[in-house]
Amino acid sequence: MDYNNLERREMIGESVMAVYEGKGVIRLREQPVQLQEDQELLITIVPLPKKREATGETRPSPEEYFHQIVNGLHRYEQKYRMTSEEFYRRFQSGDIQEGPFDYFDWRVLYDGYRYMQDHFGLSRESLSDA
Repeated sequence: MDYNNLERREMIGESVMAVYEGKGVIRLREQPVQLQEDQELLITIVPLPKKREATGETRPSPEEYFHQIVNGLHRYEQKYRMTSEEFYRRFQSGDIQEGPFDYFDWRVLYDGYRYMQDHFGLSRESLSDA
């Protein structure tokens, strides 16, 4: 498959949590909705913070990790002069056809932002209240 010539709609997938088990094996934590058996995949890997029990350090709290995500979103919003919500809507609809690699990073960050909202009830407002 020529990954450089993928149509835009083929590149918009879904976010699924996974664990790297070593030796090239990645185990998905849930069944992706769009995935079919023997389907080829293009995977973007975004490492989550590592567990630090071995060094005595504590793992960042969901709030601390969410704060890092929000900071990343803010940098892209300033750079491209649009909100992440507007960017995501335009990116998903194909209104933004092609762009810098930042667009894919921004999309992944926004997916993480939405995941943290859904699973931990966090919001930008909750950061300003802290």
